Amino acid sequence: MESKKRNVFACELHGKSNLCQINDTLKLDSFQIVINTDESSICYFPKLWQIGNSINESFRRSGKETIMLDISSVPNEKS
Repeated sequence: MESKKRNVFACELHGKSNLCQINDTLKLDSFQIVINTDESSICYFPKLWQIGNSINESFRRSGKETIMLDISSVPNEKS
């Protein structure tokens, strides 16, 4: 809601639970959010700014022009 108020909201994604079932006992049940941009847009990340709730639940660099976050489920909208 905050990003919508500030006009920086890009889009909302909804994924399926149990993305991939390998066999009867092995299910991959996590998600990755990846933001692809340009190097100049994230040059100060994470030195001057960061996106996340905590050190464990924050985006991290995954390439020269990419940041990513692993999550175990799609967040629910708060009432």
